[in-house]
Amino acid sequence: MFHNLANKLTLARILIIPAIVVLFYLPFSWSHIIAAYLFIAGCITDWLDGFIARKWKQTSDLGILLDPIADKLIIAVCLILLIDKYNHILIIIAAMIIISREIAVAGLREWLLKTQSAQKISLAVSFSGKLKTVLQMIAVAILLAAPYPYVPYQQWIGYIALCLAVALTIYSMLYYLKVALRADKAKLHAINPYAEDAN
Repeated sequence: MFHNLANKLTLARILIIPAIVVLFYLPFSWSHIIAAYLFIAGCITDWLDGFIARKWKQTSDLGILLDPIADKLIIAVCLILLIDKYNHILIIIAAMIIISREIAVAGLREWLLKTQSAQKISLAVSFSGKLKTVLQMIAVAILLAAPYPYVPYQQWIGYIALCLAVALTIYSMLYYLKVALRADKAKLHAINPYAEDAN
């Protein structure tokens, strides 16, 4: 199953998650910064496994399935850690939106695959989806590490990055909803061409 390097890196990203949690709760002043560095290492594997899969033609069905799951798991778990660390309403709301969006979009993608609409939208949402993920990773890394390494306004920079990530998260979710509604309407019209007129 994990015979190629790209899939092994994706699996490593998943296995990093419990290590981040353990480090986060160690009773040392440096534990949060080490947890943040480990999170950043996980983020690097996200770029690296995709690069290797394309460069060495190691793309597989397993990799396509696991890569987004690994991204969502590491982000979701770290957002929960940030809620515990800061107990701030902004992070709580951001975590609710981001995690809820991922669950909703996973369901929509499954439905769109059944209606054969997923391929039509994959290119259209790829940039905003990648930018959303990058901003989420930047925000989480900064907020996990804070107050180290003593960057001025570090916490506020993290909050701003998180707000931008939430905005893109909502945008991409609304886009998927729009496409899903179009696909549903097209499917209904194919079954009954007069359905729209009846309404």
